[in-house]
Amino acid sequence: MKQEQIHRYQQGVLMLSILFVLSACIGVKQLTYFSQVEEPTKLSTPHPNKIVVGDELKIHIAAMDEMVAKPYNHVGNDYVVDEQGEVNIPILGGVKVVGLTVREATILLTEAISKQMRNPIVKIELQNVYVTVLGEVNMPGRYPYSSTFTILDAIGCAGDIKTNGKADDVIVMRVVEGQSKLYHLNLLDGSAFGSEAFYLIKGDIVYVQPRKGKSILQNASMHIQLNNDVKNLNSTQGYGLQPTY
Repeated sequence: MKQEQIHRYQQGVLMLSILFVLSACIGVKQLTYFSQVEEPTKLSTPHPNKIVVGDELKIHIAAMDEMVAKPYNHVGNDYVVDEQGEVNIPILGGVKVVGLTVREATILLTEAISKQMRNPIVKIELQNVYVTVLGEVNMPGRYPYSSTFTILDAIGCAGDIKTNGKADDVIVMRVVEGQSKLYHLNLLDGSAFGSEAFYLIKGDIVYVQPRKGKSILQNASMHIQLNNDVKNLNSTQGYGLQPTY
């Protein structure tokens, strides 16, 4: 009688094991990026990386004669865009750069200095260029940004989404002209490609939400526990039966 009960218990474990494996397979499929794409989708375009108030710029001005260019530089060559949208360059004074790309600001400064110096060389670098990735990723944190940085780049830098993360509803938080905006991106279908937030901009925050319910790992843990229960039952009853998988 006891042997028959053990046999039925093992059959139950086998059925549960099959269900857990199937649920795990479904979970993996759900985490496969763009697995639901059925046809080509339109891709959004990168955003121009424009300078805003509070940005940190490194500006270096050079010329064939270093002594001529030296007065236009200060130690470190670091500048912060002030509330008026300007950077205060030695000799030149305040130069408005807010709303310009780095390339446009470089041209503007070059033209301004050319009136006082022959063939100046202006180099501008944005210093605070990063995006932040939070939530259900393996390595949350801040990561360097470029103008062609996408949501996939950000998730890749953060070590990918965890198995209990919602790949079908990744949130991008962005500040646009002083107003915060939220974007919801589904990385399982092609809709993310056309989103304004597919290409990130500096300062964006990417948040991967946790998925509700038991994760695949939790199911696997339960599967292992059930099999351990069978082993323990066999050992205590002395029947020497092996669990079925």
